Amino acid sequence: MSVADFYTDLLLPILKTACAVVPVLGQSVGYPTSIQKAPWLCHIFDGMQSETQGQLTFLRYTTIHRLHVQWQAFEAAEMQLITLSNALFQALEGRSKESLLPIPANPTYVGGLFTLAPLTTGFVTVSSVVYRVADVRSTLGIKVSQPYWS
Repeated sequence: MSVADFYTDLLLPILKTACAVVPVLGQSVGYPTSIQKAPWLCHIFDGMQSETQGQLTFLRYTTIHRLHVQWQAFEAAEMQLITLSNALFQALEGRSKESLLPIPANPTYVGGLFTLAPLTTGFVTVSSVVYRVADVRSTLGIKVSQPYWS
């Protein structure tokens, strides 16, 4: 299993499953070019870092989980964003408390730790529509015991 396979085949499905309890009208991987119905949740790959210590390499994958709420009725949008943000953070926090993700039976990956950064908010425009957004960054750190590039 390559690093890319690990992210797309294992990590993203776990994150999408954890977020299934968040009452949104849809989820996507990557940044949407249009949003059919809001609220919408997208999972955006935000980067990877590696650090080698002896025979082990530690990889950290960061994903942004962005909630989009249509910004028309301002008070209603804020309340909806707060409610959905709480649900999203709790769903992801429940995953982080399990700490070790179900790493497949593969001698390359010897463990993982899932952490969350504080939630941030802002505004974005998608297809000329302004959305109020909330971002949660999650980081999965895994130890790799042998060469991992394929």
